[in-house]
Amino acid sequence: MTRTRRKSKRVCGHCMTRAAVEAGTRYGKYRPTQGGEVEWFSQEDAVRHLRSLCRCPDSEAVAAQSTEGPEIRRPGQRILRPGTPVFVQLKRRPGTRRDKGVVTTCYADNTISVAVGAAEVRVPADEYVKARNR
Repeated sequence: MTRTRRKSKRVCGHCMTRAAVEAGTRYGKYRPTQGGEVEWFSQEDAVRHLRSLCRCPDSEAVAAQSTEGPEIRRPGQRILRPGTPVFVQLKRRPGTRRDKGVVTTCYADNTISVAVGAAEVRVPADEYVKARNR
């Protein structure tokens, strides 16, 4: 007899916490500056707060921000569009190495998907992404 694997949904910690809050668990913020008091949220506020923090691929917040655009224009820099070769600093700090990659998708919230090696990473189009000549 063979065992079949259950298909698991990839969910983040915010989604798991939101499911627990919906089931009745209390959720609050710890305030160390106010003597260590805990500020408890109401159930509706906690669910709304956790839903806004969630970045899962199936999340409504990510889906609303993920509208694709044809290109990203940056003042004083080259235009980023799909197929543009780029150098990207994935650690997002000055002095770290730059990886060669290719822009695969541009999004309306000023982020791009970059194929770096075998991975595809979504990063903001800022000073850590430099377009390069072919």
